[in-house]
Amino acid sequence: MSQDFGKATYVAGRHRKNPVLIYTSRTDRSKVYEFMIAAKFKVAGLVSWKCVSCSRIKNGYRNLGAELKRKVPLILVDNDVIKEDPEKPLNAEHFCNGKEAVEAVLTRAKMEFVHRHGNDDISDRQIRETIQDFAREAVTTTPIPLNNKEKKHVQRTLDANCLPLLHGVKKRRRCKQMKGVIGSFKQEQHETGLVAVKKEVVEEIETPVKRARRQSRSQVISQHQSPVMVRPLPYYYRVASSSSSQNQLPQQQNHHEIPEEYYEEVVQDTEHHNARLQDFDHEELIPADQQNVAYDIELR
Repeated sequence: MSQDFGKATYVAGRHRKNPVLIYTSRTDRSKVYEFMIAAKFKVAGLVSWKCVSCSRIKNGYRNLGAELKRKVPLILVDNDVIKEDPEKPLNAEHFCNGKEAVEAVLTRAKMEFVHRHGNDDISDRQIRETIQDFAREAVTTTPIPLNNKEKKHVQRTLDANCLPLLHGVKKRRRCKQMKGVIGSFKQEQHETGLVAVKKEVVEEIETPVKRARRQSRSQVISQHQSPVMVRPLPYYYRVASSSSSQNQLPQQQNHHEIPEEYYEEVVQDTEHHNARLQDFDHEELIPADQQNVAYDIELR
């Protein structure tokens, strides 16, 4: 007859998908071992379980870039009956120290509390009563055997830590929600940026209507920026200015000598000049910048 090590005791896992097997040591009652499913065989009811603490240690080495060349201990359970010694598995020895019974109870109780009351309102006045009721229930329904001193310690710890635990859960959920909102906002901003670029490309394509608007705007701007038309200098002013500028600009006269024929053509009678002013043609208007040039030429 094959030896067995008692009935398997299960509790809910962290994500409540797969159960966790808990075994209390027969040599040390204050120590427990936790196992999770490793493989299921074709034989009905036959399941292989691996040590949770040893798996966590090996994964920690792997995350640090190292490798722990030791096998994770495995046990067989046939129809909820443990067939191998969980403290001394056949395939490998434990390289963990197990877990304290009080610590295991607190960990599982906190998981259960978050699962049940994670969405409760923290500001509610009844939250204290809810925590106290849950602490008493966790102590009485735990599958791990505890003495009275350990039960009181677990109850006091849950009374003190459940409310801060609930605050932390709420904070983590808000942070996760904010990250999701920021991620969606960045995605929308990226999409709107692409739409804006496409819109600019479409606007760059000039249509006849856009061409007509652009030309009309350029005409209006050119009219506002066009030089002011002024009347040319009269002939007598040119003669007077040329005679008065002899004393003012002697150096320029040396460089630009004016012939006498110029003055003979310029001097005319007053009557002819007045008739010319009456028959003045607007086509003789010149821009202001050219007028400055004309002033400069007449002064030389």
